[in-house]
Amino acid sequence: MTVPSVSVTSFLQTHEPDEPTFFPVLTGSGFTQHNTVSVVSLFHLADRPDTTVTETFATDGVGNFQNRVARAMPNPNWEGLQEITVDVTDLGTGVTVSFGPLAQDSAPRAPDYTVIATLSVYEPGWVAVSPDGTRIYVSRGYGTGTDNGISVIDEATYALTPVQIPNVRNGGSPFSLTADGSRLYVSTQFSITVVDTANYAMTVISMEDDPWYSAISPDGTRLYVCTDDDGLHRVEVLDIDPASPTHHTVIDSFDYSGTAISPGSGGIAASSRFIYLASDDLTHIDLTTRLVESWGDIVGENQGVVVVPVPGSTGIDRVYLALANSNQVAVFDEVLTTGGTMTVAYQETIDLGVNPNVHPLMMAASHRSRVYVIKGDQSNQNTVSVIAPAETFTSVHYVHFGNQVFEEEESETFPIRMIATIPVRKWAIGAAVSPDGYSVYLSSSPDALSVIAVPTP
Repeated sequence: MTVPSVSVTSFLQTHEPDEPTFFPVLTGSGFTQHNTVSVVSLFHLADRPDTTVTETFATDGVGNFQNRVARAMPNPNWEGLQEITVDVTDLGTGVTVSFGPLAQDSAPRAPDYTVIATLSVYEPGWVAVSPDGTRIYVSRGYGTGTDNGISVIDEATYALTPVQIPNVRNGGSPFSLTADGSRLYVSTQFSITVVDTANYAMTVISMEDDPWYSAISPDGTRLYVCTDDDGLHRVEVLDIDPASPTHHTVIDSFDYSGTAISPGSGGIAASSRFIYLASDDLTHIDLTTRLVESWGDIVGENQGVVVVPVPGSTGIDRVYLALANSNQVAVFDEVLTTGGTMTVAYQETIDLGVNPNVHPLMMAASHRSRVYVIKGDQSNQNTVSVIAPAETFTSVHYVHFGNQVFEEEESETFPIRMIATIPVRKWAIGAAVSPDGYSVYLSSSPDALSVIAVPTP
């Protein structure tokens, strides 16, 4: 008989420049397979009252689990944490295993950008996270298309609920999640299937052309859908505003030349002013003037585009485009011309500097403008490159002069840059970032969804 055991393997240190945070990483083995454990954590917090938090985590096929504990702790800043004691109960057998107390300084620090869990999901593809962070949505059947649908994963326990969807696309159906998390818009054969995330009820919207990739407008009222009509590439605009008289009908369309957008899960993105397509010539569509333009074939195949706010600006967006053939990311800003109109202007190119033969497949951005470039193929050299925006950090230090102490501030400014590279499993496909910015969920073939802990969102 296998005896269950648990340990706090490390404390994952995350931080803003002046706000250290510590997440204990708990590892358990020998528990009931495909079941659940209850974790009761007692934290001694220096001069604050001790805190007890109870959580549940799912076990895998061999009875193991790993996760950051006490994510539900009321105070997210752990600078006062002195020690932790953990009691883990196997809900399959009722056996309880204890560990601790362990002082945070007696455990090794986990490296930044640590893969803290790997979940078993059948042929995962596209990924999205609910706005409250409690659910992870993953499309199934990306490889063979034999069991397509959506897997819904409880973020706290990693329990998985499969949702079968009729007439799904071969190779895994792309989908978009509304900003309020209430509906999934799934591309199915010559239709869009709308899934109510509260009860998984479905509504089918017929489409004249076969839909593929999609993106939702920032205001949540439009779904931009890429379609292909015998080589004619088009973006169709579906009204998804429940209060609109044209709700769930196609109200507009834009034809664009060149090739269709490339494979992967980051082929289309939208700001309030433009639709962006990661076609070979990177098409952008001005929603005000209806002008369809391209930046030209920068270096060849482009495989991912993402839109994030320009830090420190009001309503101005920045575009990151993955340049697969050169292993770079091109950066563009939406800028105001002297004539008072908006245009899209090239800013710079970021060299990712690793694995030149691995093509970026998609990108996802956190709520603080971190951009994650997923680069994956059948090799074992897949990576996630982390790009940070231009940032200025200010530190305060004290200077003693005689009997006086003077406070001085020192600022350092960094340009847009790659700040980290994370090795991941082969065939990385899609990713999404949690609303709090501290977790990246990465799907990879054949059957894995990795949870990556991010130090700074």
